[in-house]
Amino acid sequence: MTFTILGRDAKTGELGIGIATYSLAVGATCPQILPGIAVMTTQASTNPTIAEEIMELIENGYSPTDAFMQALANDEHPSFR
Repeated sequence: MTFTILGRDAKTGELGIGIATYSLAVGATCPQILPGIAVMTTQASTNPTIAEEIMELIENGYSPTDAFMQALANDEHPSFR
């Protein structure tokens, strides 16, 4: 079982994330934060490179939706996420 919570403080704009799953050290490897812009993680069968790819695409001008769809298309096992 996996639980993930993402949050944004309405007053400060700060972003945060919490995640718990069966994968060891998931909190150290999966969550990615692009300060003031985006928070991303994978869960279940984790793959931290997906979140890294999404963040890189967003930094290069992709919308969050387009970045997600591009990363999903590049994932060999999207149904695992």
